[in-house]
Amino acid sequence: MKPKLHTELIQQVLRHIDENRESWNQYHFVGGSPIKPTMCFGGRAYAIGTGETITNAGGLIVGNSRPIIETAQELLGFTDRQASRIFFFIRRRDRANPGMWVHVGFEDLVERVFKETGYQYEPGQEDASA
Repeated sequence: MKPKLHTELIQQVLRHIDENRESWNQYHFVGGSPIKPTMCFGGRAYAIGTGETITNAGGLIVGNSRPIIETAQELLGFTDRQASRIFFFIRRRDRANPGMWVHVGFEDLVERVFKETGYQYEPGQEDASA
């Protein structure tokens, strides 16, 4: 049975990234430094969805034996394919020069979430109903 997509959490995560782009790093669930921490889409979904603190101890959560990705996937209602295609979306082909790879930007992430889930993020939109 396909999990039920949690559109409210998707909206919250994308809005949080949109409003805090300097702390978004799609390459690491959690990284940076204590002074300037960063989180990816999946790490942020976990933090917002559970209210727990994330550590950088091998991608595990203090007080939780499940890896971030599994918990975030469940919270978001993603299938395995959706989780893989969104959580690990870190680079794409350059549109002007398809032989080159570039880091994904926020707009790329929004586009990927829509492509994989059908959920369209709208800046400033109130949280969608689940």
